[in-house]
Formats: sequence, structure tokens, C-alpha cells
Amino acid sequence: MSKQAVAGNTSARDTRYWVKAIIGLALIFGIQFIPAPAPITQPGMAVIGMFVGLIWMITAVDKVWPTFAVICLFSFYAFDIYPDSTASSPVYETVIQSFGNWIVLFIVTMLLLCEALQQVGLLRRMTLWFITRKVAQKGPWALTTMMLLATLVVGAIMDCTPTAMVMIVIAHEVFNAFGFKEGDEWPKMIIAAIPMTVTIAFGMTPIGHNLVIAVMDIVAAASGESINMVQYMLIGVPVGLILFAILILYFKYFVKPDTSKFNDVDFSGLRALKPGKMSAQEKIVAVVACAVLLFWLAPGVLGIVAPDSSILAFVNEMTMLYPVMAAIALLAFIHIDGKPILNMSEALNKISWTPTFMFASVVMIATALRQDTVGVIDWVDAYVAPAVSGFSPFVMVLVLAAITVAVTNFLNNTAVGMLFATACAPFALSVGVNPVIVAVVIALGSNLAYTTPAASFVATFSVTDPYCNGGYVLRHGIVMAVISVIVCGILCYPLGSMLF
Repeated sequence: MSKQAVAGNTSARDTRYWVKAIIGLALIFGIQFIPAPAPITQPGMAVIGMFVGLIWMITAVDKVWPTFAVICLFSFYAFDIYPDSTASSPVYETVIQSFGNWIVLFIVTMLLLCEALQQVGLLRRMTLWFITRKVAQKGPWALTTMMLLATLVVGAIMDCTPTAMVMIVIAHEVFNAFGFKEGDEWPKMIIAAIPMTVTIAFGMTPIGHNLVIAVMDIVAAASGESINMVQYMLIGVPVGLILFAILILYFKYFVKPDTSKFNDVDFSGLRALKPGKMSAQEKIVAVVACAVLLFWLAPGVLGIVAPDSSILAFVNEMTMLYPVMAAIALLAFIHIDGKPILNMSEALNKISWTPTFMFASVVMIATALRQDTVGVIDWVDAYVAPAVSGFSPFVMVLVLAAITVAVTNFLNNTAVGMLFATACAPFALSVGVNPVIVAVVIALGSNLAYTTPAASFVATFSVTDPYCNGGYVLRHGIVMAVISVIVCGILCYPLGSMLF
């Protein structure tokens, strides 16, 4: 490519960037000047503008610097929104509501725990356990199922980014071992299906999944009813497993990628990928991670078997944040062979800080939207709730699933999930929908972002991989989005009604 062409492309990208950035800034700073329709207040209009503009910015421009632009504007309204604040400055109140939110620290600690699992090789061991089973050697679709099942299981208890990264790397190792090349259909399908499976897994459980936990927290705060992990998983896991099964059946019987190369494949080559014995570091990290998981699940189990026990009260008081903080401190404290199991300086350099900054601003605005001083919830109760009160709860859940999945495939799923949770939770009870079902539909639906990197970062792995391409992901992602709407809409309400 000539220098003139490169310069032209750069200039065009710069122009697009500035146009999109100006649109976002106009939304963030301009909507506050629109007269507020009662009962929404003028600070409420400012918060709405911040949210609309931030969604645009996160989706089309950047996920980090718009956070600071929003925080700067929010500071002018912080004392109007929180008149009982004890902070000495509205700027400090803004920091408390953004970076001071517990979910932000939870994200950092979860990313560090995931980094520990990756550093010691435990994450890779977990995935290879599935791929090196004898059942995976029975043919192309047995191997496909086991590869994607590994993705689903690991993704259900891990952050989405390291899960997708490790699985893509292992997939490339399998391609090389079997002699596949770029352009072959089976590798293309695998690379597209891995991020899709991760998105399904990410919505199945709240275990270490930031968006799901944020949605649960928002819905619980707005409805006044607590939602624990076990309650969520009783709906999320069955629905996720059905979506996973449909994903495999769709690719096998409708996409039908060419698998004829497997006729000459020696499946014994998979044995070379099998890891050796677990190291002491792996064992310690595994024990610590399992302890954190048990602590998280304890409230749901104890709430059923011992609802009045002092143990349940203690676990609830510790919250989900305490065990993961303790785990990070312990893994950094324990040294083997003169080195810490979790090297904090290395880990802090490796983890992505983007989710932390993004959540800080989105949580700040989502929390503000629930305040009486903003008036958004009163407006929803006055105008939206009566408009939908004539619909049955089943139809409402179906519509909510359809809108959530549709929007989240083209806009940032984090912002979409938290916006929908904030808007839909207040009147869930008033129209007869259990808030647990609302939380699951929104959290699961907003995670099912199959199609574009703008919607979910994990889609970047398939779109940019040399074995795959964006058009392939978009086509099959849209099909899976439609299927997901049907499955979530039909199953979530009846399943939730039977359980709760």
C-alpha cells in the first residue's frame, strides 16, 4: 500500500473518531439542557444524558476516557442527587459513587484471581482435561463437543476474557496438531463457536461474573428482595445448557462445516497436549479458588437448609467481596521456591483495567438513576408500568428477553444490562414478575452478545482470528441471538415460577 493510501486511511479513521466522539460528548453534556418532563428532575435529565452518551461512547469510541468525562459532569450534580451526603466536596461524593463502589474492587480482585489461575497453569489444565478424554477421539463432533464443553464449564466459573484467550490458544494447538490451515471450515466454526459459548457460560452463573453480579445487585436493591447465587443458577444453568446444546446442533446440522479432513487424522496426537502432574502452586490455587466458590454458594444453600443459623448471618455479613480479597492476600503471601504464588506486580501489569474504569462510571450512573432526587423511577412507575400492566408476566418476560438480546448484540452489553436492570426492576413486583426472574433474564440476555466486538469484547477473538472472519461470526451470531430470544423468553418465566 502506498504512503498516500495509508495517510488517507489514517485521515478517514481520525475523521470518524472525531465525529463519533463529538456525538457522544454532545449527548453527555447536552441532554441536561432539555426541559425535564415531570416527575423527572433536571439532575435526572443530566444523569440520563450521561447514560445515553456513555453507552454510545463505550460502544463506538472508547471504554476508558469517557468514564472521566462523565465523572467530571456528575460532580456538578452529586449533591443534588445525594443531598444527605457527608462528603466535603461533590467531587469526593462522585468518587464514592464510582470507584468507591464495591463492584469495582470486586472486578479487580476477580481479575487477579483469574490471573493466578492462569499463571500456575490451572486454567489450561482444566480445559485440556476435557479435550484429552478418550471420548474426544471418537470423531470430529465428539472433539467439537468436548472443546466447547470445556469452554462452557470453565467459562461458567471464570472471567470471560481469560477463558476465551486460553481456549483460542488451545484450539490453535489442535489445528496445528491435525494439520488444519486457514480457510478450512471446521477451524472457522470452532473459532466462532468458542466466544459464543463463553457468552452463554458468562450468563449462566454469577460466579466471578461482574455483569451478572451487578445486575443482581441492582435488581435486589430496587425490588427490596435479596437474590443469591443459587437462586440465580437454578434458572440460569438449565437455560444455558439448552442454549449450549442448540449451539452445537445448529453448527452440526445447519451450518454443516466440512469435516472430511478428519478421515486422515490421528487422534492419538491429542495425548501430547495432556499436562503432567499438578505442581504445588496449582494445588494451592485450586484449594483457595474452591474455598472462595464454596463461600459464595453458602448463602443460597444455608438459606434453604438453615435460614436462621448464625453461620448464614456471618456469611451474608462478609459478602461476596471478602473471600476473594482474602484469597488474593493469601496467594500473594504464600511463597514457594522463593517466589509468591501470585506475583502482584506482574499480575497488575497483565490484567485489563478497562472493565474497572467502565464499571466505575456505569455503576455510578445506574445507582443514581434509582434515587428519588432523579425522578426516573417515579416516571417509570407513572407511565411505563401502567402501559404494560395489562400484559401477562410471561409475555413481559418474553418481550424483555427479546429487547435485551437484540440491543446487546449491537451496543455494549455491560451498559445495556445495567440500564435494563435499573429501568425494569422497580416495577417487576407491581406487575407480578418475580425479581429473580427479571435479574436472570436481563443478566443472561445482556451476556448473549454473539455478533460484534462493540457488544462484547470476547467477540474480538473470533473476528480478528486468522481462521475466522467478522462476516461469518455476524451471520451465525444473529441466528443464535434469535434462538436465544425464543429460549430465554419461553423458559425463564415458567422455570422461575416453578422454583420460586
